[in-house]
Amino acid sequence: MKNSIEVRATVKRLVFYSDQTNYMVARVDAAKGSDLQVNTIIGNIANPVEGCTYIFTGNYVEHEKYGRQFNAVSAVLQEEKNEDEIRAVLLSGIIKGVGEKRADIIIEAFGEKTLDIIENDYKKLEKLGGISKKLAKEIHDYYIEHKEEGKILGFLQNIGFGVKAASSIYELYGKHSIEKVKKDPYSLIKDIDGIGFLKVDKTVANLGLKYDSEKRVRAGILHIIENAGNLGHCYLPQEELVKSAAALLGVDDDIVTENLLPLAATNDIFIEEGSEGRRIYPFNMYTFEENLAVYISKLSKAETDDLRVDINNLIDEAEVTKGIRLSPMQRKAVSACMEESISIITGGPGTGKTTIIYTILSILKSAGKNVEIAAPTGRAAMRITETSSFEAKTIHRLLEYGGTESGKGFARNSKNPLECDALIIDEASMVDVILAYSLFKAIKPGTRIIVVGDSDQLPSVGAGNVLADLIKSEVINVIRLTEIFRQNEKSMIVQNAHAINHRKFPICNTEDGDFFFLERSENPAIINVIMNLCKNSAKRNGYDPMQDFQVLCIQKKGECGTENLNSILQNMLNPKIDDNSEINYFGSVFRIGDKVMHIKNNYDLKWHSNRTGERGRGIFNGEIGNIVFVSKADDVLAVEYTGGRVARYSKPEFKEIQPAYAITVHKSQGNEFPVVIMPVVGAAPMLATKNLLYTAVTRAKDKVVLVGKKTNIFYMLKNNFEEKRYSALAERLKNLSELIF
Repeated sequence: MKNSIEVRATVKRLVFYSDQTNYMVARVDAAKGSDLQVNTIIGNIANPVEGCTYIFTGNYVEHEKYGRQFNAVSAVLQEEKNEDEIRAVLLSGIIKGVGEKRADIIIEAFGEKTLDIIENDYKKLEKLGGISKKLAKEIHDYYIEHKEEGKILGFLQNIGFGVKAASSIYELYGKHSIEKVKKDPYSLIKDIDGIGFLKVDKTVANLGLKYDSEKRVRAGILHIIENAGNLGHCYLPQEELVKSAAALLGVDDDIVTENLLPLAATNDIFIEEGSEGRRIYPFNMYTFEENLAVYISKLSKAETDDLRVDINNLIDEAEVTKGIRLSPMQRKAVSACMEESISIITGGPGTGKTTIIYTILSILKSAGKNVEIAAPTGRAAMRITETSSFEAKTIHRLLEYGGTESGKGFARNSKNPLECDALIIDEASMVDVILAYSLFKAIKPGTRIIVVGDSDQLPSVGAGNVLADLIKSEVINVIRLTEIFRQNEKSMIVQNAHAINHRKFPICNTEDGDFFFLERSENPAIINVIMNLCKNSAKRNGYDPMQDFQVLCIQKKGECGTENLNSILQNMLNPKIDDNSEINYFGSVFRIGDKVMHIKNNYDLKWHSNRTGERGRGIFNGEIGNIVFVSKADDVLAVEYTGGRVARYSKPEFKEIQPAYAITVHKSQGNEFPVVIMPVVGAAPMLATKNLLYTAVTRAKDKVVLVGKKTNIFYMLKNNFEEKRYSALAERLKNLSELIF
């Protein structure tokens, strides 16, 4: 690495070493001829061995408490010279089958040539007592592997890869790692999860790769498009893509443009002429959006079976049977859903969406219809089941994920559609294009489809804005609910949600209220309030702070971001008991009892239910659970999720979970919590929005507590930033509706 220096030193004692991060603090002696100026070396070094000599690459740093140290970014094991160093290698644990007695026998026979013999003439070991032909070969292989691994990891770290990335590269490519990286570093982006364009691009300067090479430019283009998907876009306008890629790569626009067609030829991207210019899609995303529009269009044009009864009479019967009373708007909504192939019911909290669903279910069930109810998350499905007494499923469970011969993918599709007569899809604002594609693909024509959601909430975490696009298309029947019903009029959560939606400051701190604002100006004071609420107020009011309280943050970073608050709340609510009850993983600590969230769809992760004995596959983005088992020795932990589903995580899967004492508002979608606590702090305009505040407030069932500055709430209410998502679903639906056949 640039401006780095090399020093040669022998590790005398490892003061600290982490198996998870490879971070070490070592006391060292400078080797002969080395100008090392300190006796402490720190850094992420894989498998350091006491007594061995290394060439460390890095720089000197000043530590506030411990003074001057050498911060190493890589280390290469040196050829050992004396018998003490050789003994240290043999007894380090890297060569299995060699203990003190056997090490003494080998060194006595070969002296300072021991490691040379092991590497180049290991069959001589067979002549020593107690060493078989098999063991001699194993000793050779273990030593070569360790020596080779050290050199490779040193090279990878020296060119800019962190220890985690370097380890992943070596794990995949083994002894071919250096060759692979030198030949085509950008292939790592596709081959290894967690290594992206920016990380690879930082290394290419040390490898002599041309700044405008085709592989680099095309990798940069794909990075821009992938990042756009992470921001919710299905495509990017060509002009915007070209400008962004050229700026990232430091090349002319023409160089980016001339690489678009080759990427289209290899099906990495799809280029479409749109109504406002060229659109550049990831190829798969174009397929999902185009086919989703086709499926929805066909379903909307298909005729549903006639109930052959008077709808108003059925509504009257449902009101009597269930002891409810529908408003004129609710009756209209129920009637429309009975008459149309696809209907959308949208409205804020307290506007009667649940009552309408309940009535529709009752009518269809009484008519002998097979009805399914689905929601994107387990918690949302459970909430529907609790409020309606009808079983609801997650969309993944409805589509029978893992029910195929391979155990992967959805068993329900166009060739094996759902068998229901009607389908109700709740919390539809959370459904992204990819999941919507899989769902509508599995619905047979003639099925009544009722889509329910709040279009004022944040859009889905994944790409697209499906609910908003369905409404925008104007080809599907939409019922907008605006009236707040009497039973909800006393709820300040409901009242304030609507006030926020109309950019009005919420009414707070009323007597016997459920909506509170605690004004604090400084972040430390905000944190103290949150800690006090979770530690003291929870128990006084009969809540479990682990299960009933949820801190929702605007962002991850900062004093009042999820990362810092999770560390604080974890140590307060679930403190360390002993070393064996927790696992450290690249800065995160996982303990038995911890509240965690799964943050990436894993369709293959196996689970079993402690309650029902059921087994299945798939844990999905946004699911919240608790760690129930930790094995530090085996690098394994288990998490229990909704419905008693217990999933087992091995070390490579640890990156798929994170502490969930505090989560971002975006990650809270589809969940409902008894108590929501939100630090209201300054943030970027694209984050501090009215919709984000509205979404946070509507996640609460019993109480909302906002903590922060009043000016920050006013800013969110007045902020006119609207998240624009590039999606052509609405346009496609309009175009398809105009086709005669």
